[in-house]
Amino acid sequence: MLRLLDGYLPPTVDVERRLLDVGCGTGTMLIHLRRYGCTYGVDMDHEAVGFCRERGLHTVAQATALDLPYEDGAFDLVTFLDVLEHIPDQDSA
Repeated sequence: MLRLLDGYLPPTVDVERRLLDVGCGTGTMLIHLRRYGCTYGVDMDHEAVGFCRERGLHTVAQATALDLPYEDGAFDLVTFLDVLEHIPDQDSA
């Protein structure tokens, strides 16, 4: 994934990009995405958000993908990795 992003977002410190990782879990991808700009994360799990903060990732909020606490257009890149398979099937709920 990072090699793919390298082709579109060369790592740089001169550009102030904002990146959002939806479903960031414990923040591993946020750490890797830092090379492209300022990272933010959201996860619906309170414990995952707490773990992120313990790791020093303080731009993480508890939220769902359908109710993001940010304005439209606030980010240059939004990732949504390994999330869809965790959304409950509405037919079986």
